[in-house]
Amino acid sequence: MNDDAKRKDFERYFLKYYQRLSAYVYKKVSDIHIAEDIAMDSFVACWGNYDKFDPDKASFQTWLFVVANNRIKNYYRDKKEYVQLNEDVMSDEKNYADDIIQAVALTQMREHLANALETLPELNRKIIIYRYYLKKNSTEISEMTGLTPENIRSRLSRSLDKIKEYFDKNNIRW
Repeated sequence: MNDDAKRKDFERYFLKYYQRLSAYVYKKVSDIHIAEDIAMDSFVACWGNYDKFDPDKASFQTWLFVVANNRIKNYYRDKKEYVQLNEDVMSDEKNYADDIIQAVALTQMREHLANALETLPELNRKIIIYRYYLKKNSTEISEMTGLTPENIRSRLSRSLDKIKEYFDKNNIRW
């Protein structure tokens, strides 16, 4: 891979994962500035070793989160805050793997759901978003869309069936 292609490839990963990684690190360190520093430092470390990255061994996201977890451990080691550190951050390596696996699984499931939503007509997609992301009820959605509450409930039901069909067709398990 030439340098320009490598840079563009890495830039795509950065844009895709920076926010998720920062949120994950923030959950572990409870300081947004430190979380952003650790996230950026993790990307810098991955960039420095990008030639060694092997997608057959692990996804980029998994590699990145492992690097970030090591940076989190280093942060707490440097601060000598072992006692204050949550057990799942420092003492139990299995929890790191579990957290990473859960984060990856959740990310993949969100991507599958986004793909399934793209198969729906725009209005039905908006209704799903209003209902499940914005927590609006059928009456509120009907006021926003001009449809009757009964029509909203019917569209929701049909849309959820379509999403389930998409998942079944693509052999995706919840």
